[in-house]
Amino acid sequence: MSVIKSKNNIGILRSIKFKMSLWYTVITFTICFFLTLMIYISYSMNDFFISVSFVDDTTGINSIIRIITMIIEDPRYILTPGTETVWIYLGLALAFVLPLSFASGLILANAFFNPIEKIRRTAEKISSQDLQQRIQLKDTKDEVKALADTFDDMLDRIDHAYSLQKQFIQDASHELKTPLSIIQTNLDVLEANSHKTVHDYHAVFETVERSTQRLTKLTRDLLFLTREKVVLEKKKINLNELIKTVVKDIEPKIRMEKLKIDLIINLKEHLKILGDKSWLEKLFFNIIDNSIKYNKRGGWIKIELGKDSNNAFVSIIDNGQGIEKSELDRIFERFYRTDRSRSREKGGSGLGLAICKKIVENHNGNIKIKSLVRKGTTVSISLPLIGN
Repeated sequence: MSVIKSKNNIGILRSIKFKMSLWYTVITFTICFFLTLMIYISYSMNDFFISVSFVDDTTGINSIIRIITMIIEDPRYILTPGTETVWIYLGLALAFVLPLSFASGLILANAFFNPIEKIRRTAEKISSQDLQQRIQLKDTKDEVKALADTFDDMLDRIDHAYSLQKQFIQDASHELKTPLSIIQTNLDVLEANSHKTVHDYHAVFETVERSTQRLTKLTRDLLFLTREKVVLEKKKINLNELIKTVVKDIEPKIRMEKLKIDLIINLKEHLKILGDKSWLEKLFFNIIDNSIKYNKRGGWIKIELGKDSNNAFVSIIDNGQGIEKSELDRIFERFYRTDRSRSREKGGSGLGLAICKKIVENHNGNIKIKSLVRKGTTVSISLPLIGN
């Protein structure tokens, strides 16, 4: 994206500054002219005015109209003896007012439009390579300052969105490149081996299969995250049973890691929600799987179910390594990892929590994470209840 440039060079005669100054001059000159005319009438027709009774407003108005009519019918009427000097001074005054009013109008127009001109110049400098430009108007608290602040806030949001997009493209490229590189390297090694055996072929095929599965999963996850609307097959679901099923499916991995898991349901009734069973299973599987990956040997995981009048609550609690407070705000960003090297070793792409958040939001729920380093993490999920 190139720097935005002004398509039209506005001439001085077309500028609003010039038009405002001109109008200011016309209005000021007109006012001064009529004041001059009234002064002249007052001076030259003094005797006439004294002779007119102003007790009756109508008579006074009629007198003024009569004088103006006489001047229009015969302009020489105003050049009565003794008024020439007055007209000379008044003419000089008007000649002085004309340039003065134009200059003062231009000064006022400049003072008003300079902040707007600064906004325009800043907008021209903005490009995809430089989104750091800001207007930052100072020493004013008017509507133009409010406009400039709004413009700066908009630039902050655009800059943040562009940075996220750029980081997303870099991370996605890296994630896609890794399995492709593994496939290419193994194929090159196999091709270079002049004494290939069946075992060599099997080993390469297994590696290619794993990398292909990783690519397939990554592509599917990316497509899910980039969809504005996700089509869900929502049905009435027994949340208690769904959690039990997920725990049963992941139990072998829990035993392998020497962890302890407790499912605590302090409720007599079953929690009924409306949702897509497959996506909800993926949601809870991902959260519990994270608790396994980032736990410690001999650690524990607790799953608690609860409710209030409107929502069902599921809390997944562990005593694992925890998350730094500074990283909690970014934990749901796509491709974000608290420990990139360890996440890759454990097979993570950094999309799991972003997917979980989108699943929850598509079920009109809410997800929050609290964590303390070396103390553990609590993931709290709320989903709307439905009637029996």
